[in-house]
Amino acid sequence: MLKHKMWTFEMKGDQFFFTEFVDGREVATHGPVDKAAASVLAVSIIQGFQPPALFAEVESE
Repeated sequence: MLKHKMWTFEMKGDQFFFTEFVDGREVATHGPVDKAAASVLAVSIIQGFQPPALFAEVESE
């Protein structure tokens, strides 16, 4: 059976929140994230991937 997937996002000031629904039920949330992380999440979702679970800054040497 084909499942209906839907994503929503909310903007609250400079913070973004993403919510995944499957067949009308909330199954995952991501956020709050800043604009840079939100763009990565959005592109991942649009391309059919699960969004990354964790963002970590690269340590400079």
